[in-house]
This record gives sequence, C-alpha cells and structure tokens, in this order.
Amino acid sequence: MGPPMWTVETTAIVMLLAGLLGGLLSSAPLGVINLWITDKALAGTSRGLWWFIAGVVCADMAYAGVAAWGYHTFLQGSQAWPILEIVGGLLLVGLGVLNLRKKTEKPKREAMLGLTPWRDFAFGAFMCGSNPAFLMFWVFLVGEVETRLGLFPDELGTALFVVGTGVGDLLWFRLLLWLVNRGKRTAMAPRILAPARLVIACVFVVAGSVALYKGVHEVVAPPSGIPG
Repeated sequence: MGPPMWTVETTAIVMLLAGLLGGLLSSAPLGVINLWITDKALAGTSRGLWWFIAGVVCADMAYAGVAAWGYHTFLQGSQAWPILEIVGGLLLVGLGVLNLRKKTEKPKREAMLGLTPWRDFAFGAFMCGSNPAFLMFWVFLVGEVETRLGLFPDELGTALFVVGTGVGDLLWFRLLLWLVNRGKRTAMAPRILAPARLVIACVFVVAGSVALYKGVHEVVAPPSGIPG
C-alpha cells in the first residue's frame, strides 16, 4: 500500500501538530536550559527571564526550520559542528563555576539577567543555538514525519511546523515557571533552595565538560582510516 495522499490542508494541520509536539519534547527534558531557568526562578531573578526564554524559543524554531528545509546537511560533518560543542561547553562550565561560587543561602538579583532585553534574548538564543543536540532532534523528527507518514511539507507546512515549535516551547516554559513558583511557596522551599542550586551548578560543569571533550576530540581526532 502506497503512502497516503496528503492535501494542502491536512499537510498543514499535521505539520502544525508535529511542530507543537516537537516543541514540547525538545523543551521538556531536564537539560541545561531548564536548569538555568529553574535556578533563576528559585533565586527570584524574574527580570529579563522571559526575554531569555524568547531567545531560546527563537533559536529552537530556527533549528526546526533548518531541519524541515533540509539545510542541516551543510552543518553536519563540517568544522562548525565541533566548534559549537566547544563554545557551548565552555559556556556551561563557566556558568557552573560562577554558580558554585555564589552564596545561595540568601539569593539576590543577579546581573546575568535583566540588564537589557536584547542581551537577555541573545544569551538565551546562544544557550540553545550552541547545543547541536537540538538540531539533531529536529532532523530526527522531520525524518520520522517523512519516512513514516510519507509527508513532505511545502512552504506552508514548513512555516506552520516552525510556528507549532514556538507554541510548544512556550507552553512548556510557562508550565515550568508555574511549577517552580508554586514550589517556592511551600514550607520546604528555604531548606531545598541552596542544595538545589548547588546540584544545578554541578550539572552545568559536568555537562559542559562532556560537550567540551567531545568538541575537542572531533577537532583533533585524525580522519577515519588514518592511524593517529
């Protein structure tokens, strides 16, 4: 039995729902971005946080669009790929070390967010854009849509796919902030704040070190088939 016949309308609907689901799936895992947002929310640093989230969402939408249009082939296998891992790894290690040096017992507003909206936006976009795992996720999802559904989106379908991605991202981050803010109002919040931020900082250092190692290894490793 051949692939289903997709009309313009059904293609648009499926791609919108696929983007929505993909946005939720790409944002929900306990990664460095969610940990960063949680850390700032626990510290009471809400100023500039939504500009940071907007930057993350735009970068994720850009990766979704790149994957849907097929331009990811220009990035995979190029020197830009390990450089992204190196830069992102250095950023995470630096953020983790800075957080480890902070006094978390009495958190105060921090300078990393809230200086200017565009700086917060750019920082969020860089946090997301420097992680090639986001692009790999969208490449996988687009591949599943094409191979399992036999659906190859047109311009409208691709645009709705990107829009759905943004909506899914925003839904997740709104839920995340609601959960964190609700947890802050419980009686246990003061006792778990410092340990929670310590764990977050340690995860940043470990995740950054792993990304840094992988990026450096890909740069210095000899080509396949040539003995090192």
